[in-house]
Amino acid sequence: MSKKAVDGLTEAVRMECKSFGIQATSINPGDMKTDFTANRVRAAALRPGSPYYERSLKSIETMKESEMSSRGPTVVGELVCTLVEAPKLKPKYFVEPQYKRLLFLMRFMSNARIEKLIESLYT
Repeated sequence: MSKKAVDGLTEAVRMECKSFGIQATSINPGDMKTDFTANRVRAAALRPGSPYYERSLKSIETMKESEMSSRGPTVVGELVCTLVEAPKLKPKYFVEPQYKRLLFLMRFMSNARIEKLIESLYT
């Protein structure tokens, strides 16, 4: 939800500042290969018997696999450097290829279908 909030804030800034020649965009890197993966700590409440236990473990494993197969944060830095010099920005940039495909598909899908698709990735 925090990512969605940042995207919404960026959209508002982009629309409100456009007449002043100010551009805003959001970069959605996806799951990145960083030290975060190795240093992830599970909440103490996540224990067998919890109704969220199995689902959470699967989500964490899915994220771990995605993080470890990513190109890492350097690609995000390179994109930022490119965008700083760009004359016109898109509203949103996705770094990892699977998210770029998802963005394309989202153009043709209802919000309910998009939510189901994203949920299926992590459950």
